Amino acid sequence: MIKHLIPCLFAGLLVVTSCKSDSDEAPTPEPEKTCKLVSIKSVVDGNSDTLISTNTYDANGWLITNEGKSKGNLQYRVTYTYNPEGFVTERRDTSSGYSSSVTRYEYIQGKLSKSTGNHTSIYNDEKYETTYNTDGTLARIIRNWTSPNGDGTFHNTMDTAWYNYTNGRLTEIRYMSSNYNIIQVNKVETDARGLITKVAHTDTNAAKYIYIYDTQGQLIRDEIYFGGLLYEYQTYEYDDKEIIDKFTDYTPKGQAVTEPTYGLKIHNVLRRERYQVENQTNKQIALHRFTYEYDEKGLPKKSTRYTKLGGDEANTVVTYTFDCQ
Repeated sequence: MIKHLIPCLFAGLLVVTSCKSDSDEAPTPEPEKTCKLVSIKSVVDGNSDTLISTNTYDANGWLITNEGKSKGNLQYRVTYTYNPEGFVTERRDTSSGYSSSVTRYEYIQGKLSKSTGNHTSIYNDEKYETTYNTDGTLARIIRNWTSPNGDGTFHNTMDTAWYNYTNGRLTEIRYMSSNYNIIQVNKVETDARGLITKVAHTDTNAAKYIYIYDTQGQLIRDEIYFGGLLYEYQTYEYDDKEIIDKFTDYTPKGQAVTEPTYGLKIHNVLRRERYQVENQTNKQIALHRFTYEYDEKGLPKKSTRYTKLGGDEANTVVTYTFDCQ
């Protein structure tokens, strides 16, 4: 008699395997089923202008295309190119009529070491480069872009961010912008889990960011201070289910790098509230509420989101379709 059925994830692919436990009656083994995320449908306030995101895979089960369409019209497309070992070497993004980008990836001993690319839009042209340390931590980001001045001329800007570590822990982020020709230094504090608890500019009058987590490492509150006074904060509540992101997000092979961490993704957010503090009074400026449904296999079936921003309200319903073979 089958005791239970649980979802298992193949690392690096949007693929879920349904695994059956052994039982005392030693049932006849059944073939494992792999489930691929095929599409995500998003509807806002029942609007017919629905966005449908569709995935296609190659014979190896590798994601090769993700497309978003509304009323049959292409809104965006993401395509992936792989080497024979299954590592993504190139990603191409296009947004209908607005922008396009190409990102190329380099690996050392199976780990992402560098990504470079360019992004072109109706607003500016940008080139970027991200490098990683041998342990997978973020080392440096360079962004170089050209923007119009409005009078027929253009100006160029280059921003660079360096990430410095002590005994494997992030302790400092340095920024330099060619517009100002100065270096901005942010000191970073982390807890025993490596989660960022504080980011503060060396100028005491500048912004300071505080992050508070629960015992599982999930972010439950973040705060922004200016001049030593609390200016804004957000609170988070979670359910006890496996987070939907594990079924829907795509992390290519070799790209599980260690970026600065503001909380672990374990369970789904049920409620997120944002407040501004004015004259020691808390004013709610944003509210988000979520619900989630799973099918009998433990796969995501539907999620809903209610959003209130000022006087505007919206309800979004998202449905998920998997192909299990």
